[in-house]
Amino acid sequence: MNSPKSYRLLASGEGYGKSLWYVVSVETIPSAAAIKALVCEVVRSQKPVNYRVLGIGVYVGLDSWVAPVGHGDTEIDRKQYEHCVANYAWNVEIPDGKYRLHLVRESRFEEFDHLRACNK
Repeated sequence: MNSPKSYRLLASGEGYGKSLWYVVSVETIPSAAAIKALVCEVVRSQKPVNYRVLGIGVYVGLDSWVAPVGHGDTEIDRKQYEHCVANYAWNVEIPDGKYRLHLVRESRFEEFDHLRACNK
């Protein structure tokens, strides 16, 4: 039996050079450990394939998401950013990246690699 998702998928898409991205929303602000588990959950449930770049934006309490316009300096961009808690950015070209997981509200980065961590 499948367990319910701990997140709501707000948007997803493909970008240049085999990049995939997902934007998810959660109900409460998660800890760093919970964000790492959430990245694994998104990867397991969305099952991305054939990507070279993977991005996952984590927001709290959003019902919908609008892609930033220009430099992301519009009113809607600023409002959405208030809900942003983390960004995960993985790139096959940077195998040992130390700045993949950005914990926005804590203004810090954590080392994390979904390929290693999510397959345990």
